[in-house]
Amino acid sequence: MRLGNVCCAGFLARVAAVATVAMASLRDSGLAILVECGTEDQADNDVGNEFLHRVLAAQGIPHEYRLVPGEGHFPVAPERFLATFAFIGGALGHEVGIRRQTRRGDACRRPR
Repeated sequence: MRLGNVCCAGFLARVAAVATVAMASLRDSGLAILVECGTEDQADNDVGNEFLHRVLAAQGIPHEYRLVPGEGHFPVAPERFLATFAFIGGALGHEVGIRRQTRRGDACRRPR
């Protein structure tokens, strides 16, 4: 299998093995899963994440998958952090009301 610009059958086989262990338990756990990576990841994690996404989808495991165009290994865009925090908040059962301020230098604040 070839994904992106990297081909490593051994690595992808290990990802699939991890993802397929106790699938029923994972599916029934209700665990909120976020798989996220930038398309320009310097460690090529986008390849493994894409594969993991495909394995989870094939097994019917609910998850959220995000491939962020132009981003590298470390998140830079504030929106990427905010989206991740919103996912975590939602997974914890909290209403998430984080919004990005438009003025430079303003902190992200929760609306009142």
